[in-house]
Amino acid sequence: MYVGVAYSSVTLKDVDGEPAMATAIIGFPVMENLSLEARAGTGVKSIYDSAFVGAVFVTGELKVDSYYGGFIRANLPAGDSLNLYLIGGYGTGNVSVRTNFGSASDSESSAAFGVGAEVKLGASKAHHFGIEWARYFKDADALSAIYRFKF
Repeated sequence: MYVGVAYSSVTLKDVDGEPAMATAIIGFPVMENLSLEARAGTGVKSIYDSAFVGAVFVTGELKVDSYYGGFIRANLPAGDSLNLYLIGGYGTGNVSVRTNFGSASDSESSAAFGVGAEVKLGASKAHHFGIEWARYFKDADALSAIYRFKF
């Protein structure tokens, strides 16, 4: 079993700026190089913008409220301390927009996939630091820095 945390910069289609989210990860190995993962995330950084819409000045905040997903993770060891991996699964997320005229939110669920690389550190190689790119939805990608601890 392993647990981890990720800090992700999220790129949303047709949106300037990148909100961020923090994600908790728990994984259960089912074979030597195959694991099942559950992920739960919440927004930690909003993006703000303002513009004139006609003669009205509008300010707004966009935030990733939540993300939940289940994944299969396939590992490809590339030496004693380097691991490459693929993830594939399904997730659901919620994004909200708040303006000086009101607020709205939207949720989406879809298949998700990604690729990552991590380095194993420490004498027991229990500490893993890595980077991951994932497409969570057709309009949302995330670039993440990840720490995992393997029991």
